[in-house]
Amino acid sequence: MKWLVAILTALFRALLPWLARQSRPTAGSADPDRRTRDRLRDRVRKHWGKP
Repeated sequence: MKWLVAILTALFRALLPWLARQSRPTAGSADPDRRTRDRLRDRVRKHWGKP
């Protein structure tokens, strides 16, 4: 039974950093949403004024 725990522990330790990297958004995934970003920025500028 100890060998099973050791194998699972090693597997989780190897996979956790990979899963953490996969969950972070990348610039490529945010790129298609430029119009929404610009529209929201314009709305904020109109509401709060330019700095």
